[in-house]
Order: sequence, then C-alpha cells, then structure tokens
Amino acid sequence: MVGPLAFKLLLIGVIVFSLSVIIFIPSYMSYPRNQFSDENIKIPDMRSFSLPISETFVVKANSSYFFKVQIDANSTIVGSFQEANKLCILFYVLNETTMKKWLSGMDVSREAYVYSKVSTNFTVTFTSTGTYYFVFDNRVIYRDIVCKDKVVLLQVTLR
Repeated sequence: MVGPLAFKLLLIGVIVFSLSVIIFIPSYMSYPRNQFSDENIKIPDMRSFSLPISETFVVKANSSYFFKVQIDANSTIVGSFQEANKLCILFYVLNETTMKKWLSGMDVSREAYVYSKVSTNFTVTFTSTGTYYFVFDNRVIYRDIVCKDKVVLLQVTLR
C-alpha cells in the first residue's frame, strides 16, 4: 500500500506535470516549425535581361550562373535550353521567394516554374508581375561524373 506521504508526493508531481504541459505546449505551438523566413537573405546584384533572350553562357565547374528578367502578369514564355555537350546541369526559373530559398541551400525543385537536369523545352504562364530568376547550377556532382565547365544555349521568347 502507498502511504499518505507518498500519495501526496505523487499528487503534487501530477499537478506540476499538468501545469507544465498547460504552460509549455501553447508556447511551443505558437512557433511555426520548418517555415522559411527570407527576411535575412539578400539576393545579390546580377545581370538583367529583357525578353526575348538568345544567349550562350559558360557556367564554370562547381559554380552557378543566374540572371533576372522582369515579366508581366498573364505573360507566357516559351523557351529551350541545352548544354552544348549534352551534359547535365540543373536549370530553374524561380520567383523571388524561391530564389531566396535556393540561395539559402534549400531544394526548390518542386517550387520552380521550370526545373530540369538536362536540356529541355518549356512553356510557363506567369500569374503575377515580378522579377523572375533563371538559374544554371553546375555545383551538383553525379556519381562517377567529374564536374566540368558547361556551355548552355538558352532561347526564351514571349508568346
């Protein structure tokens, strides 16, 4: 049998635990977890293009190249890119928030307007006016493939 002192100590323990749960859980729940905050991420100065674009870029090994384009709402772009030697390179078209995520090292492949590892054709309709970022990422090293400089041919027009 449990004596009166042990019962009182057990009861006090249950009360203290209950109070800590009541106090701790609401404060814990009020802080969102795994949410991205872009307030401290600055997008660097970069080259700006206007449409249409017909350019060849050299993207050095273990580096990336990106530029920005101002695009109006309800505009549709049609484009293609290819790496001259048919080598892989990551290509993204991103909005400002997603660009900041990419700069912070997050995987943005599911949020990109365009995402490809090899040459591709693409068509994108933008629902809002803004600055969009075209990114060529040559930092990924695949199994048994040495990262090399890449020559990228890009064509983009308004439809």
